[in-house]
Parts: sequence; C-alpha cells; structure tokens
Amino acid sequence: MKTFLAMLTLGVTCWAFGTQAQTFDTRLLSQYDPAVLQELYPVCRHTTASAEQQAQLAERFRQENLRFSELVNRGNGVLSPDDEEELERMRDNALREVLSGEQLLQYYRYEALPAAYARGREAKTAVSKQLELSYMELKYVNNTFFVIEQETQAVKKLCRDNPTEARERARQIYEREIAWLEAKSGIRIDRQMHAERVVRLTDYAPLMPDGE
Repeated sequence: MKTFLAMLTLGVTCWAFGTQAQTFDTRLLSQYDPAVLQELYPVCRHTTASAEQQAQLAERFRQENLRFSELVNRGNGVLSPDDEEELERMRDNALREVLSGEQLLQYYRYEALPAAYARGREAKTAVSKQLELSYMELKYVNNTFFVIEQETQAVKKLCRDNPTEARERARQIYEREIAWLEAKSGIRIDRQMHAERVVRLTDYAPLMPDGE
C-alpha cells in the first residue's frame, strides 16, 4: 500500500510539473501591456519558468521597453549601435538573472531552431552527394547535425563569458552526436563533411563491417 501511495504521489507530482511547465501565466494579462507579454510568451512557452519567474521577467521586459522608447526619442527615431547593444544587454541580463542555467539552455535551444533546421538540411544534401542513403539514413544525418547546431549554439550563449568552456562543451557535443550517427547508420562524417560508410546494414545482421 505504501508503495502504491508513493507511486501515486510521484505521478501527481510529475503531472503537476508537466502542466505548470511551458504554460503562460494568464494572470499577467491584466497587469502588463500586450507588447510586453508578447515578448514574454516565447520564454514561458519554451522553458519551465515558474509564475514568479514570469512576473519578474515581465517587469524587466517592461523596463526594457521604456528604455527603448527613451533611446528612440533621443535619437529622433533611430537607434545607434550603442543603443541596440544596451537593449540587448538588458534582455540578456534579465534572462540570466531570473532563469536557471537549465532554463537558459531551454530557451537558447528554442532560439537556435532556425539554424538547426538549416544545418540538418545542409548536412543531408552534402552527404547525399557522396553516398546513396536510405530514408532512415537521411533522417539520422539530419537529426545528428540538427542536434549539433542547436546544442552548440545554446552552450555558446550560455558560456558567453567563458569561451574555453564553450569550445570544450561544443567539442563534446560534436563527438557524441557523430558517434551516435556512426552507431545508428554505419556512416562516419568528419569535420570537413567528408562521409564514408564504415558499416553496412543488412536485413540479416544489423551491423556488419563493410566489405565482409
């Protein structure tokens, strides 16, 4: 009985977390201008920000918008490069001071989506010119380079003040995903995008060294 209750409690806890995560706190609708909330929505939608964190970010974004108005007015309708840098710094500082490291990664992964999709498509095209690929192999190549691009961009933003750590984490991401690709498809790709088939897949043996 105790085991059942423990499992039930765990299940309810997971359900509660799942319903709270990636949900916009609609109570903010009556407190802030729609322009502020529209900027806040992607952060709430793509991270596990709590209601308290969302309220803190809404206030920081409101202050940023006020500063934007001041700078545009001062510049007669034009933002200088320094003005744009100041606003970008305000946004970045707000995110870093309110969100946890994992939440920042969640949001930076979201921001990296367009580049990640493009990298996956480019990789499929490049490898297809060198090897005849099956449908699943194309998916493996696409997914590998999608993850590499998304995760690399995210850690670079997270570790902006520590380029050495950013490079090391990016290297680990690349090596991990390339190893996954080779294990799944038997295809090895180097950093110059030269592809070779080192393992041949058959219906009878999932993995066989090529040429045997």
